[in-house]
Amino acid sequence: MLDRLSAGPARHRPPNGLPALSARRLRSTWIVNLLATGISPAVVATEAGMTSPAGPAPYHQWVPPLPRKEVLRLLHGHRR
Repeated sequence: MLDRLSAGPARHRPPNGLPALSARRLRSTWIVNLLATGISPAVVATEAGMTSPAGPAPYHQWVPPLPRKEVLRLLHGHRR
């Protein structure tokens, strides 16, 4: 089944001017979105099949910073 999933982007032809789909880029986008929503890097690593909680570290450069108001709310112990 994994072969069929990874072959999907190769079969898809985007309209002119758009980049081709890439399983690697789709996975990266998924990981960055999970991190951006505040999901623990350890959980993201497990779900992404990484062997270490440090696995998502390279993706943090693309995670947008939280707004200052959200940072203060989280620092004061409030959950999302």
